[in-house]
Amino acid sequence: MIAACPGSGKTTVLRHRANHILMQSPRHRIAAVTFTVQAARELSERIASTVTSAKGRVQAGTFHSLCLNQLRQAGQHPQILPENHARQLVHRATKEIDSSIKVAEAQAFIDRTKACISPSLASAPVPYREIYQRYEELRSDRGSMDFSDLVREAVLGMREGRVRPLSVTHLLVDEFQDSDEVQLAWVLEHSRLGVQVSVVGDDDQCIFAFRSALGYQALHRFKEATGAHQVTLDTTHRCAGKIVEHSGALIAHNSERLSKSLTTSNREDGSVQLLVGKDLVHEAAMIVDRIRASRQPERTVAILARSNHLLDGVEAALLGAAVPYVRIGGQSLFETRSAALLTGLLRAIIGESLLGIDHALSEAKVPTGVVDLVHGHVSRHGGSALALGNYSGPGHPALDNLRERIAPLTSQAAANRSNLVIYGIEAWLNAHVFKSKPCPVLPHCVKALVSLSGSLAQRIRAAELSEKKHDPDAVRIMTLHASKGLEFDDVWIYAANQGALPHESSLIEEERRLFYVGMTRARSNLVVTCTAGVQSVFIPEAKLATSL
Repeated sequence: MIAACPGSGKTTVLRHRANHILMQSPRHRIAAVTFTVQAARELSERIASTVTSAKGRVQAGTFHSLCLNQLRQAGQHPQILPENHARQLVHRATKEIDSSIKVAEAQAFIDRTKACISPSLASAPVPYREIYQRYEELRSDRGSMDFSDLVREAVLGMREGRVRPLSVTHLLVDEFQDSDEVQLAWVLEHSRLGVQVSVVGDDDQCIFAFRSALGYQALHRFKEATGAHQVTLDTTHRCAGKIVEHSGALIAHNSERLSKSLTTSNREDGSVQLLVGKDLVHEAAMIVDRIRASRQPERTVAILARSNHLLDGVEAALLGAAVPYVRIGGQSLFETRSAALLTGLLRAIIGESLLGIDHALSEAKVPTGVVDLVHGHVSRHGGSALALGNYSGPGHPALDNLRERIAPLTSQAAANRSNLVIYGIEAWLNAHVFKSKPCPVLPHCVKALVSLSGSLAQRIRAAELSEKKHDPDAVRIMTLHASKGLEFDDVWIYAANQGALPHESSLIEEERRLFYVGMTRARSNLVVTCTAGVQSVFIPEAKLATSL
């Protein structure tokens, strides 16, 4: 069992372990298990590139793909239920049993239940139990298995002698801390049946407990069950000294973890700073101003936050300051529904397209027949949005209000008073589309457009093309979860505020690991921002308050 810290070369060690095994004997065969198809492919290619005799002796894949191969070799040929079809069945089961339950909550319950070898439903709330049972009925009626079923069936089959283990002498498992109970059982069954097993993981980087990842317990239970020899890689080759010092101080507050003495081979001291803002807008502005003032070619920069919702404010600030960026793992501001409504109406006002009026009226619950009449009327009168003002057909409060606004907004656009037009459209959308539930994204879209210069057409194009421009030095923005496995010269962690990080709905130790992952993405410089008066409990734990 290899317990490793961030940047210690876990996957490299796994590759060298594979090479060593293959070169020991021509009879040795290896299966390498990863959590993504891409990681499996890369590991297989790296092994094959260094051991010429590896061809045909290495199989690399995810738990699901390897279990599927086992079942097929045992004479089973399950039909796999695609994830999108499984979600549809969960949606149907939820609506049939109790439509008041959120589908996402039902999905989470089903996922947690299927992460157990022998799930007990007796203590589960009755509606959730019935939703799970109905989902299983729907899945069974289609003669299919979902991905979780593949691993459980392989485990049960090996225990009962119906399914043989993989035809290998050695099993290597990467990112073992992310294993759930069923995946752990699958690994232990291979060990019981004579396969030599090596696992690599870092319990301090387990940030997927919401997916039933066992973290420390996976490593501890594997060691207890197999008597595995533990090797600890506690030297990072990534993080500068200051980053190791402060991240180590933070993670030491977790009680359930393998003991590691973090050190670094990076000879830089690096820097760790804390910036305190007045509010989230001020925090984002501080980050963007400092990045713009200190940007250097070929130096990688990332801004991390707890959620995509928080990143919307960062993206708006970057866009307004004309700082190139790429958003990773989330939907960009101007790909959202609210942005499409805003820019669609703006395009209609400047005469580019009438489709935005149709879209906005439909979203405001104007009857389809009335929307069609409006479209026909405007089209017959030259296709100008101004024609909406003399429409005299059937009405609707949202339509009537837009008719009253259209002439003043068009006049302001012609006079290059672009900001007034943007604010006017925002007011209409809030009054008629988002009146029952305020849209958190719309203010960020408005802020970004108002911050830009030029005509409305120029601003819209700049906003929509901002992320598509190829710039190797662009700032990367992503959630803390999406940053796992990545590294950058400079890292900014945005909005380290109580309630956001740690998130109020998550376990404190899981959130601490998440913050630790974010801190250890930095090679040289780390800056954490917070809002005065609501700063995260993690800030004093990491001794950031004394790092200015």
